[in-house]
Amino acid sequence: MEKFKLNLRNKVVLRRASSTLAIVVAISYVLAVYAAFTTNLVPGKYLGALYLVSFLATAALVYGLVSKRVSKRVSKRSGYKLRVLLLVVALVGTVLNLYVYSVGMATSSFLNSTQQAGQSYEEYAIVALKDNNISLNIPNQPTGILKSEPDIALVQAGATKHTKASFQQFDDPTSMVLSLQNNNVNMVILKTSYVRTLQELNNNQLYLSLQILATFKVATTTTEGTVTGDVSRPFAIYISGIDTYGDVSKTSRSDVNILAVVNPKTHRILLVNTPRDYYVQLHGTTGVKDKLTHAGLYGIDQSVATLEDLYGIDIKYNIRINFSSLVKLVDTLGGVDVDSEHNFSADGYTFTQGVNTLDGKSALAFSRNRYAFEGGDRTRGENQMQVIKAIISKISSPATILKYQQILGDLQGTFQTNMSTESLTELIRNQIDSLAKWNVSSSSVDGTGTSDYTYSMGRQKLYVMIPDQTSLNSAKNSIQSTLGQ
Repeated sequence: MEKFKLNLRNKVVLRRASSTLAIVVAISYVLAVYAAFTTNLVPGKYLGALYLVSFLATAALVYGLVSKRVSKRVSKRSGYKLRVLLLVVALVGTVLNLYVYSVGMATSSFLNSTQQAGQSYEEYAIVALKDNNISLNIPNQPTGILKSEPDIALVQAGATKHTKASFQQFDDPTSMVLSLQNNNVNMVILKTSYVRTLQELNNNQLYLSLQILATFKVATTTTEGTVTGDVSRPFAIYISGIDTYGDVSKTSRSDVNILAVVNPKTHRILLVNTPRDYYVQLHGTTGVKDKLTHAGLYGIDQSVATLEDLYGIDIKYNIRINFSSLVKLVDTLGGVDVDSEHNFSADGYTFTQGVNTLDGKSALAFSRNRYAFEGGDRTRGENQMQVIKAIISKISSPATILKYQQILGDLQGTFQTNMSTESLTELIRNQIDSLAKWNVSSSSVDGTGTSDYTYSMGRQKLYVMIPDQTSLNSAKNSIQSTLGQ
């Protein structure tokens, strides 16, 4: 039998390598446990057994690496093979532990990035009529401001950095702008998102008559903060798609208004689309109604409260996304397969009836177009829900799970939600526990198009959709059925 014997130098190298890897694998295991504990995504019924098995395996591996009994046998072939095997296992274990740690930290970072900031910034404009040649240097000029501004003192303070104005409070934008046109006030303070909306109107004579004298930003505090609830029970979440690119925290019109009614017990999700032009009473206002999309000009809280009034339900959670969010989400997922009920073209893209594989930009074009359809905004809402279904399907696919860490990193900052990290974690943990397949259905309320005055845009008539009570009642019944009430 051939004799096998390592020289002293090689034995020392193996022993030092074993000791070093023992320390490394132990530290990596502690990091992995810390990450698993921090994210809290592992269901409780698996947690104890997982920790016990992993601890015993790591302890046995570390013992084998530093054991003197194994070291004494290294000069023999069997001992050498055992030591090499332990080193390989230690390397693999270290890599796995570090992967668990990195995924855990990426998950925590992602979940934290979705939270609505306690403080954000709102941009305002000091506006006057062009023909009046108003100068900011003249003190005590009568200046209109909305009394409904949640941080009215901060808005006034921001304006006084540019002009020493004498402020007059108004109940609504219409009466304030009318006072400006009648020269009862020299200037008015408006959100720049409101001014941008005026600019985009088909008949923008009012916007053309205005001049922005200065702009300033005000730090605002969110009114509701994050919400923690029992996500094992049915709940409703409002999905708001605002008509901007870039920073998702901007205040703007909500072009997408979809309620996701979730029943974790039956694993059903009902998507309910409300057209952007739906003519509704904005929460807290009286008199003239407004387009639902304009509710977004006053913040996501206003949109939520208005939809609660419309459907008679409590909407505990909300998610805010914008154009950039959708493009990045779809591209990060590697594209989505969207089912279209129509043949149409939009923004240089052609979509056919049936399944279309879309990237981010084409998915945005598919979601935004409404002029190609007889159903207008109602059909657009249905297309938006088809994109949401495709995203849910892609996220739950095995191929996406393999890119989990990359996806979480790429998606940071793409959307905001008021659902607390604890509730998001519980939702994910419950899904891991059940591995259930969700049944997603959709519906859309309908209405009749006409022109009428709106709360936000004053004496200029705009296209609005008068709600069809039959379709509204049907949606309410479907919501209550999904909630299990």
